[in-house]
Amino acid sequence: NYLYQMLESEHGWKLILWFAVVLNVNLAVLNILPLPIVDGGHVVTLLLTWLIEKIIRRKEKKSLRHS
Repeated sequence: NYLYQMLESEHGWKLILWFAVVLNVNLAVLNILPLPIVDGGHVVTLLLTWLIEKIIRRKEKKSLRHS
């Protein structure tokens, strides 16, 4: 009943749309976190691996230049 009353009001559809957007954003953030429960750790792991490899390559280039 409350949902129907919200839809009948002037700004009710805006409240429902806002709730849907907030819910989806929260789920997206949880999906990116590296928790096994929400299974978003793959993205974070890939980013960290890429960053670490980039740092190692820079150090290797510097050491090759100086030797």
